[in-house]
Amino acid sequence: ISPGLFLPLLELGIVPAEANNNNTSITISLKTLDSKVYFSVINITPGIRIMEMPMANSILENIKNRLNLSHFRKFKLEYNSTPGNFNVMLQIELQKNSFSGNKESQNNKSVLYAQQ
Repeated sequence: ISPGLFLPLLELGIVPAEANNNNTSITISLKTLDSKVYFSVINITPGIRIMEMPMANSILENIKNRLNLSHFRKFKLEYNSTPGNFNVMLQIELQKNSFSGNKESQNNKSVLYAQQ
């Protein structure tokens, strides 16, 4: 998996918080289990509605297009935005043999980049 797939989602979750002087909380999670990769960003930024920002929709559409062109077996991209709260979840199911050479990935450890 190219790290470039996750970077725009990180940007979407982090950049709005930098502009806000209020109390902000960001949680980032990346886990693997068998042939699945789970990635999520949760941003609690009071007073900011991320999906109303011009870059948000274009970033999500770009990610969807990249996923549609990818070699993944299945994927699911979900997001939810309310005033002050934004979360995005990406689940990717890789081909059965994608992690065959990476023992750490098979043991449910977080991984950002796995190469065959």
